[in-house]
Amino acid sequence: MRISFIGIVFLLSNLSLLSALKPENIIVIANSNESESESLAHFYSQERGIPKKNIVLLPTSSKETISWDECLSTLLNPLREEVLRKRLIKVVRKKIPDTQWEQSHQIHNDTIKAICVCKGIPLRIQNDPEKILAEGSQYTENVPQVVRKNEAAIDSELALLLIKNTPKTGFVPNPYFSNDNIDNAKSKETKYLAVTRIEAPTYQRARAMITDSIITEEKGLIGRAYIDNGGPHKEGNQWLEKVNDLLREIAFDCSIERSPKLFQKSDRFDAPILYFGWYAGNYNGVFRNPNFHFPVGAIAFHIHSFSASTIRNPKKNWVGPLLEKGATTTLGNVFEPYLKFSHHPHLFLKKLLEGCTLAEAHLYSVPVFSWQSIALGDPLYRPFAKNLEDQWKDRDPLKTNEYLVLRMIEKALNRGDNNEAIHLANRHFLKSPSLALGLKRAQIYHQQKKYNEALNAIQFAKHLSYYSPSQIGLGNEIAQLADDLGEFSLALSIYKNLLKQQALTAEMAKDWLPKGILLASRLNQFTLSENWRRKLSLLER
Repeated sequence: MRISFIGIVFLLSNLSLLSALKPENIIVIANSNESESESLAHFYSQERGIPKKNIVLLPTSSKETISWDECLSTLLNPLREEVLRKRLIKVVRKKIPDTQWEQSHQIHNDTIKAICVCKGIPLRIQNDPEKILAEGSQYTENVPQVVRKNEAAIDSELALLLIKNTPKTGFVPNPYFSNDNIDNAKSKETKYLAVTRIEAPTYQRARAMITDSIITEEKGLIGRAYIDNGGPHKEGNQWLEKVNDLLREIAFDCSIERSPKLFQKSDRFDAPILYFGWYAGNYNGVFRNPNFHFPVGAIAFHIHSFSASTIRNPKKNWVGPLLEKGATTTLGNVFEPYLKFSHHPHLFLKKLLEGCTLAEAHLYSVPVFSWQSIALGDPLYRPFAKNLEDQWKDRDPLKTNEYLVLRMIEKALNRGDNNEAIHLANRHFLKSPSLALGLKRAQIYHQQKKYNEALNAIQFAKHLSYYSPSQIGLGNEIAQLADDLGEFSLALSIYKNLLKQQALTAEMAKDWLPKGILLASRLNQFTLSENWRRKLSLLER
């Protein structure tokens, strides 16, 4: 989208990815009309060691959606002026004489690589048909009708801050997209900027996006992965299957839902440090559970055309609710991007797994600029800065972290060492029993067709009377395994306990009561079966 840059010609050299992104490479922008926005900018600068001169305060609108004229006059043009005034980029005079300043000077940028947008800066630009007409048919006639619009994410426009005369209508291809062949050594100048936003429905959650990033870089990601892959288009499903493959390769214990429904409140969803999914219009399923919260450092991304049409509402679309529920970073779209022009999740994950920052992963995985996609989170966040081996080496020897153990088990299974996998599961379960490890032991035996051993491995569940809100779905999965193995009495005893839990929701009860009724009937416990039928009937009214 064309951005008027009065008096300046930017002549930019080769491309460069954001390898070795440092605090001094980031501009932080905030709304000087909002105290929380300004406070967040200073807090982020202090926490990450970003020079104070890199903070740019602009008196912008407090609305999420603004016009093109307002965006240019209160945000894009003033930001360029401040960047020049603060000498964050260099102005170099050409050797050839020229009376026109704009023709005799060029901008050289070898310092600024990214922009961090703080909560309070407007989010998106509304469509302006008059500006489409003003660009003239010579340009717009070459733009497909479906993308012949100029509505856009402000962050996506900021990525082109240093580029003159990009068109407003349609989008600008991103040369960094899926590009592993850029020679960083030969390039000393950054052309396109990586832009991420630190914003959430509340100021407290926005601050937590910063502190949680720093904590996670020190301890590493710990938890499980979940993929909702039942979307309407083959391409999106293929992307998420590639995500699944990548997670398996790095030994993440992973659950994948391939039906159109999302993970539900009754499903297993403990320790969701990684979540990728699509294609529901609004947050749903397990995310509606009032007890649900992501672990510190979580990456959560649900593909939907309007997932980020607002960030301020914690109960609308996806981005706001995911952040309010504790996600540290996510991706979204402010208007309809069309699938192939939105973030590609497998490319995003691929770059993060290489140890790159959120800023670089965003730049690598989004196909176009001047369009609809945004990245939410600390641009310096490196969720995989600490690998599994270092996490394992640095673990507390007096404690058993079940999710680190699960990854070590998966690592053994990946290399075909089933004996080591079951040894790890047994040793750590005996040392510190847990639902996750108990289930994993049984699953390994079950896969090896050692059914008696699998049954023995889940007998501990009959003694459980309490399930935490985050692990109640694990009880259901253990009960289902017991049912599959023909241990109906054990399965029934688990459902009896699950249906007494304080964390039980109506949705869980409606899902589990039919299973319990069938088991009770099989075991001739007709009074219990009838009582549960009455409860189910009341719930379904």
